[in-house]
Amino acid sequence: MMIRRLLFLILMSIQLPTFAATFTVNDLFDDPDANPGDGVCDTPAAGPPRCSLRAAIMEVNASSSTQTHVIEFGLGLIVIDIIGSPLPTISKRVRIDGRTAPSYAGGDDV
Repeated sequence: MMIRRLLFLILMSIQLPTFAATFTVNDLFDDPDANPGDGVCDTPAAGPPRCSLRAAIMEVNASSSTQTHVIEFGLGLIVIDIIGSPLPTISKRVRIDGRTAPSYAGGDDV
């Protein structure tokens, strides 16, 4: 019984990582975010929200949170063409997880 309590206390003291926001890349274009810092990854184009990799990085960088953000991919087999200027330098904590793409077939985890 004492061991169970000790294990319970140890498990309760472990802090799991918390994430500030998750941005899902669903657009292959290289458009910037319409309003960096508003917590919504959306390029200026009309219609449903479109989130490019550039726009997701811009949202992460503009966030005031110190927690780790997540960038996921909601597209199948993709190639994102970066045209013009390089992607913004990432200045905040972020986890870019390519395993979330629907076409991910497994492989080495890092």
